[in-house]
Amino acid sequence: MKNAIVNAPSNHNSSTNALTLTDASKPSTTLRKGRNVLSMIFGLAVLACMTIAASAQVTWEPPAKQYGTGFAPRVAADGGTVVEVHQLDSGSGPLEYRTGTIGTTGIVTWKPVHKYDTGSAPTVAISGTNVVEMHVGTGNDLVYRVGVLKAAGTITWSAGVIFDHGFAPSVAMSGPEVVEVHQDTQSSPANLYMSAAQLSAGKLSFSFAFAYTLGVAPDVALSGGTIIEVHGAGGTSNGLFYEAGTVAAGNALNFPVTGAQYDNGFSPSVTIAGPTIIEVHTATDGVSGEFSSDGLLQSNGSVVWLSATQYDTGNLPSVAAAGPDVVEVHEGNSPALFSVSGQF
Repeated sequence: MKNAIVNAPSNHNSSTNALTLTDASKPSTTLRKGRNVLSMIFGLAVLACMTIAASAQVTWEPPAKQYGTGFAPRVAADGGTVVEVHQLDSGSGPLEYRTGTIGTTGIVTWKPVHKYDTGSAPTVAISGTNVVEMHVGTGNDLVYRVGVLKAAGTITWSAGVIFDHGFAPSVAMSGPEVVEVHQDTQSSPANLYMSAAQLSAGKLSFSFAFAYTLGVAPDVALSGGTIIEVHGAGGTSNGLFYEAGTVAAGNALNFPVTGAQYDNGFSPSVTIAGPTIIEVHTATDGVSGEFSSDGLLQSNGSVVWLSATQYDTGNLPSVAAAGPDVVEVHEGNSPALFSVSGQF
């Protein structure tokens, strides 16, 4: 079920909006103006106590290595474990996953691929041995599956559950906390929605989904209570924007930074590694290369971004970090799938 934020900003016209979103048990929503938000929830209060002087920059280790075939890959990592999901075909059809382990030099050793469902636009998150996957099922059904990672590298999946309707989902998790974003339609731009959930006994307990802006291709990262979301502007614009906020007990979402542009391009993906934010995207022409931006999380919840640098060629990149290791996957020459490793 979805609620729209009252008087939400129409689209990327300000980086000073602050949104406070609450669970379905607290149906009211609040929109406030102002660069500094004094009544922050606990996660951001902790950040405010941090002194952050510099972010680490990723050193990518090209060349990219082909690890399989497919389309629309997404990747997640935790500890030394990597989980990747993708479409077997260019459209809706079989969905496959594979796991891998990160070596001491940051290179991933991939295990065999396995089919687990059918649909399109899969996305995945991992925390410990718990895995959450989401995808578009029949029509505009959004489906999640919970998995348990086994020692052999296989995943035991629960049955799929329809939790909402939309397109282009992205999921992130930290411990039992899960955050999900998606488009409500395939329009460009479309309304972007976010919801939080708790993982318990193999099931997700969701808050209401809230409309937080307009855009396309949203991607979300979560570390502790910190949320970073990136998306494209859509329409005729190639602008890339980010939202920064926190999630607290009761699935309460709070965003002191909304609609802030950080670059230009398409198909952004983001991950969090301590105070460092790592983002990847496709070039502004959509074909000539993939670029990486490193950002520094500030005490007020905003991100200071460094200039983007090209690290490879390809399309539809996805990035994940685990400790000092960074793993990126993308489409190459169709239907080849490639991976690039990095460290900072």
